[in-house]
Amino acid sequence: MTIRSSRLLKITPKMALKPRFFDIGVNLTDSMFHGKYRDKHYHDKDLPDVLLRANYNNVDRILITGSSLKESGKVLDIIDEYKSCYEEFKARLSQYKEVKDEDSLKPYCTIGVHPCSVKEFSKDPAGHIDQLRDLIRKGLDKGVVKAFGEIGLDYDRLYHASKSDQCKYFELQLKLACEFDLPLFLHMRAACDDFITIIKPFLEGTRPDGLKLRNTTGVIHSFTGSVEELEKLEKLGLDFSVNGCSLKTEENLEVVKRIPLSKLHLETDAPWCEIKKSSACFSLIASEPSTETQQKPSNNSKKPLKRYHPLLPIRMVNSDKLSKFQNEDPSELPPVVKSRNEPCFMPIIAQVMAKLLEIPEEEIIQTTYENSCKLFKVD
Repeated sequence: MTIRSSRLLKITPKMALKPRFFDIGVNLTDSMFHGKYRDKHYHDKDLPDVLLRANYNNVDRILITGSSLKESGKVLDIIDEYKSCYEEFKARLSQYKEVKDEDSLKPYCTIGVHPCSVKEFSKDPAGHIDQLRDLIRKGLDKGVVKAFGEIGLDYDRLYHASKSDQCKYFELQLKLACEFDLPLFLHMRAACDDFITIIKPFLEGTRPDGLKLRNTTGVIHSFTGSVEELEKLEKLGLDFSVNGCSLKTEENLEVVKRIPLSKLHLETDAPWCEIKKSSACFSLIASEPSTETQQKPSNNSKKPLKRYHPLLPIRMVNSDKLSKFQNEDPSELPPVVKSRNEPCFMPIIAQVMAKLLEIPEEEIIQTTYENSCKLFKVD
């Protein structure tokens, strides 16, 4: 028996098209998608299953995040691997739903160095920039690089890189960004004033060296700033993306409600930033936040209870049990790993935002999808 949940998005007659999601922030190079959690290995790489669940839940565009030179190279490899196995992927998905090529998952990526990784520039900054430039050109030739990033400042985690190093290499990467017609995929944590001081001259063309971004669009992803910061950043003409981390506290909810719908994007930031039962937004979408959906066995059954995700009818297991249950029931999608976020949870983010903005779910879904396709120049 497969659990069906009333908490899921319901397709209404007013919807001309089925819901489509563009997850603009996915960290598929993270070790959790390769079976490693806190330096301990529990299962084999399960990226094909992650993408399968995403596409099943109408996520048909994803932007895989590059956060270092090495990981930016890996995201290109992930996309190549997916494309080479597309027919196999399509055949698997067809076991669970009707599949059309126009609805199939299309992965894209960003290339850049995250503020917490900028120490990698220190030995040879110019050489590192040259390698990034070559990687961007390679990705552009393949037609998959859609943004420069993830770049920016993170003053919440100065143990990774000092303020001075972060500022220095944020500026250095913005100089490189001026060479390409790409939107920016930006990171900003507790560093709003310095962030604006560095990026604003690149946007306005007011630097002494005359450098100006060819593409002055961009998105501050995983936005968790204050109302005051939101107002300051809005003046730069940038967009904002939200995920579970943007919806943790009541203060967060008040801030994201103020993001103009025309500037809003949705993401999971998987495998991080899941919506938890402790999140302020959880009560908006779950009538029984303290329980998990389970399949009840028949009276005579000796099989253990199946545990399902509390917000989606997808089986859920602990990381150390994934290998055991991955292919146990071919009539069901492979299970998700407990506490590991995935693109398949995009509908939940949309539900929360629809509740907060008090607009129909189909409006938030369609508008944010169109916003993301426009920003990243994706059909």
